[in-house]
Amino acid sequence: MSYRKIPNRLTLSRIILAGPFFLLAFFSPDRPWCHGLALAFLVYIILSDILDGRLARRWHAVTLLGKDLDPIADKVAVAAAYIALASLHKIWLLPILAFVLIFRDFLVMLLRGFAARCHTVIAARQSPVEEDDEPWMR
Repeated sequence: MSYRKIPNRLTLSRIILAGPFFLLAFFSPDRPWCHGLALAFLVYIILSDILDGRLARRWHAVTLLGKDLDPIADKVAVAAAYIALASLHKIWLLPILAFVLIFRDFLVMLLRGFAARCHTVIAARQSPVEEDDEPWMR
């Protein structure tokens, strides 16, 4: 295996492990060991998200597949976490909030994909901070 394939394999592993993470977190409210294992999967998903981008840039292994799969892996993992967390409590508002957040994430992803087909890039960026803003806002 070429070391340059490692970032894409990390991304694929995030997509694959989102399923077991969700199953362990969602279907095991009375088994604390399952929640510990789900937390371990979630920590792996977070760390591999950080690592795959850094490795791809460092090794000059950025690929079109990686650019497409990374946001999908992020959305799948975040959606699994939202649904699992919303199911842990009996508050009726949490599932609605999870649905709204997931819908918004997928809508933004679809709109960016549509814009890309029209040869337009919609980049995520921070709003500029003006000089007269409060120091705590910087």
